[in-house]
Amino acid sequence: MKQKILKLIKNLEKFKSEDIITLTELSEDIVNKYLEELLAEDKICKIANYEYAYLPEIIEKADTKTGETSGIYKKPIYKIDLKKERIEDIKPEELFPKKDEVKFFNETKDYNKRNIVKILTVFKLAGNLRGESLKKYLKELSIKHPEYKISYSNYVKYQRKYLAQGIRGLCLKYANYANVKTSVKPEMYEIFKKYYLSNKQYSLTAAYKIVCRSFPDCDIPSKMSFNRLLLKEYKPEHIKQLRETPINLPDLSYNVKKEIADKLLFDKFIDAAHYHYDLLDKKNTESAICQKGYIKNHLIPYFEGYKFKDITQDIIINYQSKMVSLGYSIASIRRFLSVLSILFSKYSECAEDLNFVSDNAPIPSLEISYYTNKEIKEIIYNKKPELWILCLGITPAELSALRYEDIDKNNRTVFIQRTVFQGVEQPHRAKYRKRHLKIPAIIFDDIDFKNKGLIFKDIEINNYDKLINTHIHLLLEKNVQINIISKNLGFHNIKDFESRYNFLLPQKLDDNFQIL
Repeated sequence: MKQKILKLIKNLEKFKSEDIITLTELSEDIVNKYLEELLAEDKICKIANYEYAYLPEIIEKADTKTGETSGIYKKPIYKIDLKKERIEDIKPEELFPKKDEVKFFNETKDYNKRNIVKILTVFKLAGNLRGESLKKYLKELSIKHPEYKISYSNYVKYQRKYLAQGIRGLCLKYANYANVKTSVKPEMYEIFKKYYLSNKQYSLTAAYKIVCRSFPDCDIPSKMSFNRLLLKEYKPEHIKQLRETPINLPDLSYNVKKEIADKLLFDKFIDAAHYHYDLLDKKNTESAICQKGYIKNHLIPYFEGYKFKDITQDIIINYQSKMVSLGYSIASIRRFLSVLSILFSKYSECAEDLNFVSDNAPIPSLEISYYTNKEIKEIIYNKKPELWILCLGITPAELSALRYEDIDKNNRTVFIQRTVFQGVEQPHRAKYRKRHLKIPAIIFDDIDFKNKGLIFKDIEINNYDKLINTHIHLLLEKNVQINIISKNLGFHNIKDFESRYNFLLPQKLDDNFQIL
């Protein structure tokens, strides 16, 4: 009778004990007894309360390489209907012995419920199969029952996760079902579309990385989440067409002029500066923080009234000269100009004919002229503040902070220790900027030492470049060594001095020069 029941079970894909009772007309006790025996003999397996699956016969086969034997199932026969409308019929109390698993199953998404039931069912059907027999069984199962399709590697992965996490390890991280709500924010998706659907043909990974950089402090879903959204909105052939030709996306904020090949173009410098500043504000790197300071404190105050097309090479050189006159080091000015070049390259079409840095140094001034003897005499005669710059080589910012108390009457020297920055007087922080300079008689003899406080008030120097060029030229004519000139001007080293004023230094020996 037991063999008759087993033969009957083989023809059933899915059966319960009451099915066998009805078909054999045996009592419930007898049927349950035979089912228990079949369970003990591994002929069938219990899927849920009162529900069973038939375990097909196993054929022993020796591995030709190792000599080991492995079992191969003749056929899989058990399946559960996993259609969406039937998911509500699943009773977790019959599937899971633990209350917390039942609670988790009831609260999880429908697509997770389907996957949990699917994987657990495959686990039970596969039983103790391993190696080649398991691979062949899973392959045959996938062919006859596509809804149970699973690869060997995924089977092993789920098995490992199930042992570690229980049914939570069987949940899908992201689902492929249309009714699943995405965690991709609209602003993220718009940036992704902007780059992926461009004629530049950014790869999926490249566009995804751009989104990650644009939202450094946010949790970004996987790149496949963006791809799924895209496939909901566009057909594959439409995506291909959009990636081959440019598309017009909604206008961004600020005064954007136009967009060409994924490059934002601005008409005014101030708009580009604010836009780039906002991008940097989303980052927390040391480089981003420094660039924000350069834009806010050193570039916007000078260029805010300009359009990109109106910023010429002469204006950039004038900006450099202004920074030198305010006492900034060559290294600092190089960093300011480097950020300026970034703004031009990213947001303007006018950068091709401009030079910002050369050999890691600021661009040399095009104004290499210096005052003639007649012009120098006129400066001396008028006793202007320019005379102090001409004779001492100090900056207008240092001259604005110079006090009578800084002068040593006995040694005829002046101590340069302060400067004026953005209208505020402050001490020099760098030691090399603090220096004692000799006061020539042409200035010293006219100083009224009865006075106190600032020597000059509200000065405005518009010809600093020419004054400092003349100062250096006069010293070189008197054969003063460049290391002394560099030190007196407050440079950190000779290299910085040379990179700024190399055009004033002799470039070759005189034709009549004789070493001996």
